[in-house]
Amino acid sequence: MGLTNEIKLDVSSQCISGYEWPSELLSYTNSLKSLEGKLDYGEFFKITKSFKNSIPVIVTLVSKEYLSVAKVWLSKLKRTLVEQYIIIAVDEESKTFLDSSNAQSCRVWLGEFNQYENPFLSKTGFTEKGLSITALKFPIVKELLLLNFDVILMDVDALLLTN
Repeated sequence: MGLTNEIKLDVSSQCISGYEWPSELLSYTNSLKSLEGKLDYGEFFKITKSFKNSIPVIVTLVSKEYLSVAKVWLSKLKRTLVEQYIIIAVDEESKTFLDSSNAQSCRVWLGEFNQYENPFLSKTGFTEKGLSITALKFPIVKELLLLNFDVILMDVDALLLTN
């Protein structure tokens, strides 16, 4: 039994080897612990209080880099007549677009990113902003689960064609 656990741990550690957060980006993992000071809770709860617990909530995050994709995603979502969704805007440009589209959205603040001088790019192609957005998904889903919702986490490049 002990050897089996050792093998599982060894396989797990080998799988994640090289995919750890770089030390210079560890501050972006803070949202994994708490969304305090990052998520607009007022807007978040204003949107979710109208939701029914018997229907799953779709959640996605949008940044300015994916606004053209988000426009298509939102138009397809509206065609399905899905009403229980929330879009988390990670920058002001996204929030402005979502507000102008009457989308159910709230803002989250990620901080500043080094875009010009030696920008970070992970082995898998993520920038520091991309890694930060990825880290945000889990605590946002957790917030919805704590409100007793079933949650469907979607990326904006995945389309929902029917309700």
